[in-house]
Amino acid sequence: MVLKSFATVVFLFLPLLLSGCLTQQPQQQPFATPTAVPNASMMQVLPLQPSVQNPSQPPLLEPAEKKRIAEQIVGEQRQAQGKGYKTVSEKPKGWFANGQDADVVLYATGFGESGGAGVLNHPSKVATDGKRLVVSDTRNHRVLVWNSIPARSGQPADLVLGQPDFNSNTPGLGASKMNWPVGVATDGRRLIVADAYNDRVLVWNDFPTRNGQPADIVLGAPDFGTWPNYLDETQERDPARRIYWPWDVYTDGQKLFVTSTTDGSVLVWNSFPVSNNQPADLVLGAENFSARFSGQPKDGELDLQTPRSIAFDGTRLAVGDYNAHALFVWSRMPSQNGVPPDIAIHPKRQPEEPPSGAMGLAFSGGRLFATVIHFVFAWNSFPTKSGQKEDYKVGMQRTREETLLAPDAVKLLPDAFNSPFGVATDGRRFFVADSNNNRVLLWNEIPASAGAKPDVVLGAPDFETNVFVSRNSFTNPQPFSDGEMLFVGSDGFGGFVYKKIPDESKAAADVVVGTRFGDAPFGGQAVSDGKRLYMVFREGSKVLVWNNIPEKDDVMPDVILGASPVSEIWGQKGKGKTAFDSPASVASDGKRLFVSDQGNNRILAWNAIPPQNQTPADLVLGQPDFESTSPGQGLNQLDRPSQISTDGIRLAVADQSNNRILVWKTIPARSGQPADFEIKIVGHSAPIGWAGVPQFARLAGPQGVFVYNNSLFVSDMGNNRVLVWTKFPESEADEPDVVLGQKDFKSNYPASMSKNGLLMPGFLSFDGSFLWVGEFKWSDRLLRYSVG
Repeated sequence: MVLKSFATVVFLFLPLLLSGCLTQQPQQQPFATPTAVPNASMMQVLPLQPSVQNPSQPPLLEPAEKKRIAEQIVGEQRQAQGKGYKTVSEKPKGWFANGQDADVVLYATGFGESGGAGVLNHPSKVATDGKRLVVSDTRNHRVLVWNSIPARSGQPADLVLGQPDFNSNTPGLGASKMNWPVGVATDGRRLIVADAYNDRVLVWNDFPTRNGQPADIVLGAPDFGTWPNYLDETQERDPARRIYWPWDVYTDGQKLFVTSTTDGSVLVWNSFPVSNNQPADLVLGAENFSARFSGQPKDGELDLQTPRSIAFDGTRLAVGDYNAHALFVWSRMPSQNGVPPDIAIHPKRQPEEPPSGAMGLAFSGGRLFATVIHFVFAWNSFPTKSGQKEDYKVGMQRTREETLLAPDAVKLLPDAFNSPFGVATDGRRFFVADSNNNRVLLWNEIPASAGAKPDVVLGAPDFETNVFVSRNSFTNPQPFSDGEMLFVGSDGFGGFVYKKIPDESKAAADVVVGTRFGDAPFGGQAVSDGKRLYMVFREGSKVLVWNNIPEKDDVMPDVILGASPVSEIWGQKGKGKTAFDSPASVASDGKRLFVSDQGNNRILAWNAIPPQNQTPADLVLGQPDFESTSPGQGLNQLDRPSQISTDGIRLAVADQSNNRILVWKTIPARSGQPADFEIKIVGHSAPIGWAGVPQFARLAGPQGVFVYNNSLFVSDMGNNRVLVWTKFPESEADEPDVVLGQKDFKSNYPASMSKNGLLMPGFLSFDGSFLWVGEFKWSDRLLRYSVG
């Protein structure tokens, strides 16, 4: 499967992205993107629906007790974070320079910081040889090793790879660097790492013994210094050598297996590779090596689409696939290319829910374990027929409302998981990478029932703590600054208000809104017109309006727009003049209100600020009337519009699935009014190649757009950059003159956690002095760039 456009990739994985929004931490997951289109990251997302509690389980906490604990946790956080933060005393003047560094990051850790040897930031996979434990600490761009199986909670790691020390966190190329490592494997002698965003696999021929030790072999690239960018036409694309966004690796000491996730393949080396860029011997998921990039559709019952996990017991092979929502099994190891699996299992959390893919796999004594959604599925004997149901599940089903006490307060449970991506066992002990809870759980014996509690937790001091849920760390941050205050929306996790512009990293917000709504946290993009606060509530399909900016936590909105004004979290979707379907963005010039109604492929406009609940819209854009919802590509059509922005004169929207920005030079006056022009191509002189217009010369899944006076800002998510038009364009022929997040206009390397790099930038805002950029899903940082 060749993914030639970022939109194709994005919307293949959109359900996963959204499902992550509904869990305690960013569900940054399987939003698979090809390297050329930054491989999108991790964390599994369910359809927009509430999690179903097991009727046999009583509520975890009574409302009064939940409120008391939430207040206690929030109070402790505020005390620990200190009172106040450094604020801007004098605003800078000037403009931006290409590739300049960000100077402030709002996140739990600062630039280049990991949190130390005892912190895990979205660990993905685990591996063990019975003596050591290996964990891919994905967002810290490192692999941690415990030289003996940890015996106590919070025990720090003994060895770090991918970074020079335990405190550093910068992505990169080279033999001693990593960029978003996911899969890990060891046969007791060698160590193998799937270095996902570098599109390669690293091999240590002998188990490393010192921090930062360089790898011995690289697969998928000709050398350690080359990034095999998927759409770079100057690079060789040998289908027996190329690896695209590898999520998992496995070895039994003889064979080596690698999932090439983006193109839906599993590569097999029949004998362990001994040289750089050694070609694979066998491919599964494609008829042969040359067919890997043929672009043929892969939607059959036994077709691999985006494999994320792999396990082999010497005879049988299992592969978990996210987009195929499946666990595939070969009863015998294939000896020829393209052999389809013998059976397919589509695991379901609940019978009435859609199936989900297996993100992690492990064999033990004839048993098979698979991490699916928020559980570990277990088969006591190896599955032999399609659709074979699991024998039991490990993990207790809890609703988000039971553990997420507030947008900035969480009380985790030892036996409830949040998108676990990895599982491993040595035949006696059992390990789970509880990815979105930022921890690894260890059982001293393989659990045999749902409620079996783990004995040890790693990555946190105890079973209740998630250090990345706080007032300075957000899920999919969506910023807005009016020059005096900063507002940060977070899908499903509240709106955060800084009463003054922060001038230091890790600053904690002053006010949180969205703490209680239908007995659950809520939130989304939040903007202000200087007096009012507006917020989209995607899961509730609502837009909320506060007539005055809240001064304290838990202030409820004055006006609710949507199909129903009732404050339930799982709102009623609809169309027409008063309803929304998963609205993504809101904008106002203080006189009018605009809403990007993403699920309905349209923009709704009110000519005056709505004064009461369910005030009907006056205009619709992207559709001919209020009842139509079909997507389209014309200037009068939209396909899943994202951020919308206005300066009171112009209107612009990021039409993400169409890979473009639409611009109205004046505020539209009638329904169905087409945009004046679109921006798709940003480098008109680039030569046309095998993939058409090169990736760097076009927009790839732009999610954010912001209009400020006579300038335009666009977050080009698929190219990991922000583009700036210092002078507002009059047509598509006018090209951007500043790029941020990359060294130049031809680069698109994905780099989170650094000052000069970006990973999937999303919504943005500029106030004349500071540009704020939120990274989407797989990073979740909020960055500030200052003019100068």
